[in-house]
Amino acid sequence: VLPMNDTPNLALPYIFAAQAQKHVTHNEAIRALDCLVQLAVISQTLTTPPATPAEGDRYIVPFAASGDWLDQTNKIAAFQDGAWAFYAPKDGWRAWVTSANVLVIFAAGTWSALPSGGGGSGGVSDHGLLTGLSDDDHPQYHTDARGDARYMPIDPQAIGINATADTTNRLAVASPASLFNHDGNGHQVKVNKNSAGDTASFLFQNGFSGRAEIGLAGDDDFHFKVSADGAAWHEGIKIDRATGRVNFPNTGSFPSYRNRVVNPCGAITQAGLASTADGNYTGFDQWVALTQANAVTPSQLVDVSNDIATMMRMTQTNAAAQRMGWLQPLEASAVRDLRGKAVALQFAARMSAAATVRYAIIEWTGPADNLVLDVVNDWTDASFTPGHFFKSSNIKIAASGSKALSANTLTTIDLAGKISSSMNNLMLFVWTDSAQAQDATLDLGNVWFGAGAAAPAVFEPPAPDDDLSKCLRYLWSFVATSILRLLPGAAVSTTAAQFFMQLPAQMCKTPSVTKIGSWTLVNGSNPDIDSISLAYGGTWVVLTASATGLVQNTFAQLRAGGVGATLVFSAQL
Repeated sequence: VLPMNDTPNLALPYIFAAQAQKHVTHNEAIRALDCLVQLAVISQTLTTPPATPAEGDRYIVPFAASGDWLDQTNKIAAFQDGAWAFYAPKDGWRAWVTSANVLVIFAAGTWSALPSGGGGSGGVSDHGLLTGLSDDDHPQYHTDARGDARYMPIDPQAIGINATADTTNRLAVASPASLFNHDGNGHQVKVNKNSAGDTASFLFQNGFSGRAEIGLAGDDDFHFKVSADGAAWHEGIKIDRATGRVNFPNTGSFPSYRNRVVNPCGAITQAGLASTADGNYTGFDQWVALTQANAVTPSQLVDVSNDIATMMRMTQTNAAAQRMGWLQPLEASAVRDLRGKAVALQFAARMSAAATVRYAIIEWTGPADNLVLDVVNDWTDASFTPGHFFKSSNIKIAASGSKALSANTLTTIDLAGKISSSMNNLMLFVWTDSAQAQDATLDLGNVWFGAGAAAPAVFEPPAPDDDLSKCLRYLWSFVATSILRLLPGAAVSTTAAQFFMQLPAQMCKTPSVTKIGSWTLVNGSNPDIDSISLAYGGTWVVLTASATGLVQNTFAQLRAGGVGATLVFSAQL
């Protein structure tokens, strides 16, 4: 067995037999003992060696030390014989830090404060290090007069628990789990950042490569991000810090079925667009025109902007100036669940001249789906309440507002409110605050209404098929594209024939049917139809066509008399 050169604990050099200059080895051991026995250091936080150290000064070298202490982290630095000597600690070494008045111990690769002053049976405890004192334990030490450790903040540069901390990860923990428990009530974990442009987040990694991140990432909005490689990141959810609106940058906003508005973009015009009088449907499915006096003319705009494919335009075509607006009634079954809830309305508006638009969420408290659509009592009344501007019977105003628009400028407008428990239907109303001159226009599009304190950050237009299917619940226009024979049936008398017909969707109530253009019956002398009525049963209706000169109890067929002949099935509110 080869002899050891140094002692096993303090690494003091041995003096060997016949060794020359034995005093050198002996003095080296004496210097080590002078440093390490009764170890007390001046500081454990100083990162730069002092410029004029005194002989024998000792320090614990912290993380990120520089100069002569570079790469000597955790070692004891002793100024001996005019130079720095370094001693590597072992687990269990203790040192008194005079500047902090605290006893520290080296374990698991780091120095940390010893939790108690120690002292066994018959020993003496340093009351300056007592912790966990109750109200009647050593009251003379319940102050910070001596800088007691119970009151002295411990400020290590880094802590590693079963792990190695570094200058970036100053708290490092390797553990199957981490527990942050309450102390009688709740518990908060706080992550603070210096400025809005910094990041305060939780980063989830695989092999120390980022895969998901949540938090304030580069601004004060709340972000949810994912990555496949830790380099390219994709944002799934973003919550606006000012409004709470939720945006899905890669998939759009909330699905359009949450939008209670029918035909929100004005894309569906089954009945055709034509001059429309006050209180009548405009030709844009489910949208009504309200005017102060005379008819207005609706038209459709396309490719309005990158975000708006279509809009509805209302033109004031009369020589006399008047106020005008758009209204949509909402079916009871589509909005009854909103009772007692916060709601939000959002829409894009534009006017041809600088003017103010007003808007309101109106509750109908009368019989469900039996609404009065002309809700205006006095267009000139500046009090926008029932009995003044609005009619008084069965109407409550859930919310209203106004916005000054610049000429020809698309503007997104928001309104929030709360619905009462007495609501049976809702109506959305957007109108001009003042009378508009001839040829003035009011454009409306991207209308969203639903539950919540705010609309989604990004408007999601409905898919075309979904858009049409909602409209078909209220209106279906069957337009003949050629002279063709339809619907086999039978003449039930000499003046009437009946036919079965399936509608494309179940309507909200029993519809009426109106014929536009020429329709004839293939029977007898093939007479023109005088009138048509129906009996309703779900998606099936029985049409009864009245005409003269029919042969009773014989085959009959309904036929369009020309291109453009139309049967309009209406269940509009």
